[in-house]
Amino acid sequence: MELKQHPQAICHILVRLILLCTFSVIQIYQPVFADIPTNRQTLLQAAEITYSKENDVITALGNVELSQGSRILLADKVIYKQKKDEVTAEGNVILLEPNGEVLFSTKVVLSDKLKSGLIKDFKLLMNDGSRFAANSAIRSDGNRNVMKEAIFSPCHPCKENPNKPLVWQIKADQITHYEATKDLEYEGALLEIFDLPIFYMPYFIHPDPSVERRSGFLIPTVGHSDEKGFIYGQPYFQVIDEARDLKLEPIIYTRKGMILKTHYRHALERGNIDLKTTNGVIANNLNETGFNDAALKGSIDLEAKFAIDDTWRTSFDLEQTSNKNYQRKFDLVTKEVLTSRAILEGFRSRNYTSLSLYKFQGLRVTDDRRAQPFVFPTLNYNFTGQPNIYGIRPEIDLEISSITRELGVDSRKLSLKSGLQMPVYSDLGEIYTFHSSLQTDLFFSNNMDGGLDVKSTTDNREFRLIPQFGVNWRYPFVRKRIDDVQIIEPIINFVVGPDTQNSSKIANEDSQAFEFDDTNIFDLNRYAGTDRITGGSRIDYGIRTSITKDDGQQSELLLAQSYRFAGSSSFGEASGLEHKKSDYIGRFTFFPNDAFNINYRFRLDRENFSPNRVELGLNLFHPQHTMGLDYILIDEQTETEEFGNREQLDLNINSQLLENWTSSLQLVQDFKDNSNRTIKASFGVTYTDECFTIGLQYQREDMSGEELQPDDQVLLLINFRDLGSL
Repeated sequence: MELKQHPQAICHILVRLILLCTFSVIQIYQPVFADIPTNRQTLLQAAEITYSKENDVITALGNVELSQGSRILLADKVIYKQKKDEVTAEGNVILLEPNGEVLFSTKVVLSDKLKSGLIKDFKLLMNDGSRFAANSAIRSDGNRNVMKEAIFSPCHPCKENPNKPLVWQIKADQITHYEATKDLEYEGALLEIFDLPIFYMPYFIHPDPSVERRSGFLIPTVGHSDEKGFIYGQPYFQVIDEARDLKLEPIIYTRKGMILKTHYRHALERGNIDLKTTNGVIANNLNETGFNDAALKGSIDLEAKFAIDDTWRTSFDLEQTSNKNYQRKFDLVTKEVLTSRAILEGFRSRNYTSLSLYKFQGLRVTDDRRAQPFVFPTLNYNFTGQPNIYGIRPEIDLEISSITRELGVDSRKLSLKSGLQMPVYSDLGEIYTFHSSLQTDLFFSNNMDGGLDVKSTTDNREFRLIPQFGVNWRYPFVRKRIDDVQIIEPIINFVVGPDTQNSSKIANEDSQAFEFDDTNIFDLNRYAGTDRITGGSRIDYGIRTSITKDDGQQSELLLAQSYRFAGSSSFGEASGLEHKKSDYIGRFTFFPNDAFNINYRFRLDRENFSPNRVELGLNLFHPQHTMGLDYILIDEQTETEEFGNREQLDLNINSQLLENWTSSLQLVQDFKDNSNRTIKASFGVTYTDECFTIGLQYQREDMSGEELQPDDQVLLLINFRDLGSL
């Protein structure tokens, strides 16, 4: 006997069929599947539904749609044989998963309590765009899917020509997906790029695309250097738990030895720990002397940050290396100074407090380990008060520090700087800002004249009380036109203070490498720290003009000079401030549109307007091209004798050659002392799409230092999405 029904009259006997059909197809390819409550409403739609009581078979025909929640199954025909416990979906089978995955097939057959089954013409589109295809797929044990004559690729087909070969794919005689472990296992695998066979792998395994972290071997590092020989590194990544992981990478240099790199990460509830170490056995030349002259070398880089509560936090940074050029020589780090620090800091309202410890390791040729400072403690407290009814705002800066060296200057300092600030606006539009400051310092230092080879026993004590008062006057003239706003603003700044000279008994620790420019001309104290003071009385004057158009175009020009009318100069020779009249300083910025901008800063000689300092930044932005050019010229001065005069150009160009092709060019040129030395030059070409990257770059570096020689490198980068990088 057969019973025919229309979709609108579904009886209760079909409910079990609907649930079973839905569950069966859902489980055919679901990496991690949670149980679905059976009380969820399930809908079945079809052109015709029949039930054969004699054979105990339920059949749904014509545009069959099963839906439960956001999971939908589409097919031309669905048959449920209850005696055989077998469900069959045929014809244009499509399963839409809630996570965005879509399964396609021509026929799906499930049995054995829905734990086993067969899928013909299997295709799966994952939510990240990855694709699987196979002639057939067999499901067994409820969590093992075996795909015969299968293909995997994360690449998208070409929109204009879907039949065009994919960028890369893996063809295999068999691909097995283990849902519980989320592994993809290949047998007889062949890597193809644009349908060209590249690499055959009889056996290969990697995590499925849903895995974000997994223990296992990563893609190796391979290279060659004339100095280091053949280079091979094999990283291994170990997931310890959800909050911790560890990466180990032994690297072999056939002419130098071996280095072991480690990277440990630990995420805590209120902080994190990031620890990098290297340990190496390095020889001068293994080919000639073997390990007879080998030495142990290593480095450590620790970063840890913790939030104690809403006010307080602490952080630790430890950077240390066994040899100056060890890290730079083996491309482990490019820093010139390693900084270790421990800090406790608190933020509350307008208050900031910090207690710090610093240790430095210089990696430059001129750095002497014995002269490196050890700073502990350094206590800083900063407070900026609320303006009162008159607009007066108090400010307090407190610093306590102690600096010691094995050889060289030892110093201790107590500095308290308090002040008031009050803005006043006149009826005519003038803006007055009144500043007052009282800096009280107590210094203790020794070995000021002992040098690095002898430890002096001379102790120096110095007390300093420096009051300063300043008035800043500005009068902006504004003109509004149809399409722009123009501003002309004269600026006059008066500073009155005692004729204080910086004492030779006070060590200069925080005010070195002073540069006179547009950022500090109107400050009471032009030095960055408190060890040095800008003494005397002066007047600073300048003019600022700007034009801002409605379309976003902006330009600004600042030109200023300073005149010291009382007291002596607190600055060294060639600083631009050693005479009563200072050099001219200025800044010009121009932003005509989003595609181009100029930033030009300068310091011109007060007499002949020759440039003593020039900084030029030029940027071009185009949908296919970007360019950045930075030029700097700084004459040598007393405050920067360690660096000497500098003249350098840095050029960066990046271009989008074609849709997926980019090129990059970098040039760092040194023009100091009329030289024309290339410090760094590199050129590279890269192809990138959604699933594949390949890049080739040539790079030459000419760095000075112990054991450092000019180096030429050719770098190759290959990245297969979901597989890794080489």
